[in-house]
Amino acid sequence: LSTLGTSNWSGDYFVGGTTGAAIVIQQQGEKRALIKELQSIFERDWSSDYAHPLEDYFVGCILRGAQADFCEGEKDPSLFASPLTE
Repeated sequence: LSTLGTSNWSGDYFVGGTTGAAIVIQQQGEKRALIKELQSIFERDWSSDYAHPLEDYFVGCILRGAQADFCEGEKDPSLFASPLTE
């Protein structure tokens, strides 16, 4: 079973009216070529130069107001489920 969805799972993404789409794929049989291909893509991207630890994102993009070079823009801290602390 594979689920493909949006990359922006932050609160402001959902309340802003710009949500993406998701698809769920379940392949039957032994080969499951599509699921294996998706796993390969995920593992490649997870380890890429463009991936950052969540803690780095949280501190650099949330707590410090999008100061890290990889932030896509400022986030509204009130949309998070728990209080923001460093």
